[in-house]
Amino acid sequence: MRLRSHLLLPGLALALLGAGLLVVPGLARREEPPLPTALAVAGTTSPTDAPAAQPPAGPAAPAPALPASAAATVATPEGPATVVPLAPGDEVPAPDREGPPQENDPIPQELPQTPEWRHGKAVHLAALLERHLQRLEDELARAEEHDDAADAARLRVLMERQRGRLAVIREEAERLSAQVQEATAASVPP
Repeated sequence: MRLRSHLLLPGLALALLGAGLLVVPGLARREEPPLPTALAVAGTTSPTDAPAAQPPAGPAAPAPALPASAAATVATPEGPATVVPLAPGDEVPAPDREGPPQENDPIPQELPQTPEWRHGKAVHLAALLERHLQRLEDELARAEEHDDAADAARLRVLMERQRGRLAVIREEAERLSAQVQEATAASVPP
């Protein structure tokens, strides 16, 4: 009795799964839509073979407004694509630019990373971090004004990390400054 119950549940699950796999492909298959009467009368087999239809004379009727959830699946060479109709206020994207491709500027040769260059970079990074710390301090003051304890705690941690980075960069700048002075002193003849 126990062995039968162990085989019964997996067997039922497999049967349901198999039935589902047989039904789903049947739902995915669609009949081809019937050809418009003009194409059927002309004897063509596809809409691409049909002659171009003349638009009716007179004012064009406005397209019916479709709900935003209305979407159609269209077959493209890359595979099926979902097309969503434009809603009021949507911007139509500009078509791709035609013509020759844009010429890119040549990439300049990389400058040698001399001690002077590294020192300048470290000084620049230190200035950027100082400005960032000032902005964080202003944000912290606003968070404390609004009694936002979670944001204030987050900002304190971030400021502590940035101060640590700033200290390391300043040490690096001092070390590089000493290297630059040594290199300058060595290159100047007595």
